[in-house]
Amino acid sequence: MEKQREINSMGIVYIIMLLGNIIISTVALALHRFGINVPSIIASVLCEIVVLLPTIIYLKSKGENIPEKLGFHKIKTSTVFLTILLTLAALPIASFANALSQLFVKNIVVQSSGEMIEGSVAMTLIVVSVLAPICEEIAFRGFLFNGIKGISSVIKAVFISSLLFGLLHLNLNQFCYAVVLGVIFALVNQASGSTWTSVIMHFVYNMINIVVLIIATLSMREQNIDYAQAQEAARQSGALSMIMVYGALSVVCVFLVWLLLKTIARNQGNLESFKNILARKNIQDAESDVRVHSFLNAPMMLSTFIGIVAMIVYQVSGV
Repeated sequence: MEKQREINSMGIVYIIMLLGNIIISTVALALHRFGINVPSIIASVLCEIVVLLPTIIYLKSKGENIPEKLGFHKIKTSTVFLTILLTLAALPIASFANALSQLFVKNIVVQSSGEMIEGSVAMTLIVVSVLAPICEEIAFRGFLFNGIKGISSVIKAVFISSLLFGLLHLNLNQFCYAVVLGVIFALVNQASGSTWTSVIMHFVYNMINIVVLIIATLSMREQNIDYAQAQEAARQSGALSMIMVYGALSVVCVFLVWLLLKTIARNQGNLESFKNILARKNIQDAESDVRVHSFLNAPMMLSTFIGIVAMIVYQVSGV
């Protein structure tokens, strides 16, 4: 009963995050259509705050030691460098998921590239590369992943937290690669024993992508070429080629990612524990496991329904 209450509470916290993001995104869109342009960076900051605050308020209300509960334990300097290498190895895998989604939808981030650089580029870098990784890793790996694995198996925690992470992005394009990245972020935290590793991965991934996007957008703008339109044309004509290239790279990178995860676990002294997450049932899981149907409670099901409906509505409306 206590475990079920904890699952319900996590579902309620998540639905607050999700509804907050939907409200902010919808209000920004409505204002834009009425001729009131809200800088996208402001909407992004508000969305990240809505992700962070419910988590912190909930943990505070329970009197938890927040850094400890969120898993912010020290890691070795060598683990930091291994984590950066892991991020680079994961890039083609995320790109493959991104390319697959583009068989059906546009690249959302690229389509908004013009808005991103209209204001302060420095502020965009800070929000995307620093604020977003910290807020989202606190909520999804620190709170949800660690919370779920504390009352169920690690594998269930990996996939449930990753799916919820993908849903929060409210579009099919980002959902696809966010789920893939969410799995790797959760696994690296399990390997290292610290949420700092997924924060580092998220920071490096976002930094690489936003820097490339800004440089490409500004470079093409000097040539009077709209980067978003150019990329959309490339998507329509070469989506299958991208899938084949990234797919081939991903096959190699999956093995490299797993090798690096085990190396990080060994470096942090967690190798045996990390290897056991694939076991059908280890001792810890047998004592604490919660059945999958326990997660199909009202908050979780409602948030999933709302997230899917929001993705469909935004897609149909051309957001």
